Amino acid sequence: MKLIDENGKEYQSSGYSMELKDNKTIIATNFSLSSYDNVNKLKLIISSIGEVELEK
Repeated sequence: MKLIDENGKEYQSSGYSMELKDNKTIIATNFSLSSYDNVNKLKLIISSIGEVELEK
């Protein structure tokens, strides 16, 4: 699992947990990215699931 910002910088996750609850998939992880970083768009990529774009 990784995040890619609008400048192409990658943020790797060391691992994640995933559970199914109330017919929803819940994924929990940590990235070395702070809310103080000036990032407006991110792409979240999970190799076994897919990808999604996130905006501030």
